[in-house]
Amino acid sequence: MAFGTLNGHGVIVVGVGPGGGPHVKVFDAMMLAVQQSFFAFDPSLTGGVSVAMGQWDDHSVIVVGAGPGGGPNVKVFDAETAQLLADFLAFDPRFTGGIHVAVGADGIVVGAGAGGTPRVRVFSGAGPSLTRDFLAYDAAFTGGVFVADAPALTAAVVAVLQHLQNAIQAGAVLPADGQSLQAKLGAALDSLARGNRHGAVGPLTAFTNQVRAFISTGTLMPAQGQPLIDMVAAVIQTLHASRGGR
Repeated sequence: MAFGTLNGHGVIVVGVGPGGGPHVKVFDAMMLAVQQSFFAFDPSLTGGVSVAMGQWDDHSVIVVGAGPGGGPNVKVFDAETAQLLADFLAFDPRFTGGIHVAVGADGIVVGAGAGGTPRVRVFSGAGPSLTRDFLAYDAAFTGGVFVADAPALTAAVVAVLQHLQNAIQAGAVLPADGQSLQAKLGAALDSLARGNRHGAVGPLTAFTNQVRAFISTGTLMPAQGQPLIDMVAAVIQTLHASRGGR
């Protein structure tokens, strides 16, 4: 799962996990309407996919990595049209452990899945071309490497904050409740700014629990609260995934 913006609106990008086909969907973060739906690879592949969203080569893109059994294949799609922009192998084509992807300021980041060495590669430019190649952990570790882009995580939390502030201004969230929720998002942003990703999980979880409580008591309508929960869930999942192998 990944979070991003498209035409000024927050979107949630999801990919099917192991056992399913390489199906990718893009949802509007507020209304949860489907914006895009496509198969990134051959539908017969059942290893699932990893997804990321960000800016690459002056395009807003969705990057998809093949899951276990599909080879180290990376595809880059235009986020608005789903047009294929790039298609390349990140590692030796014989590697079938799957890959994990992210999009950062330096380019497309790819981590090897379980079964291989804990290798991370960064691909930049329109090619794209390999610009960085390193082992994230001891070479003997074969549990896989999850990758994430810290600025993207911060932007995702800021988008939640903006969504919350809009709800407060619209009267959907009471000012006192909104202040409490904003404080939790502020704590998460502070942790991310200090490079403490694990420290951001606590306040984000507390935020989600409080929104759920507001919904259950009728203080907040599900139509306003559920998008907040979904947006934060995407961030928390990425934070947990980025700690893989530690």
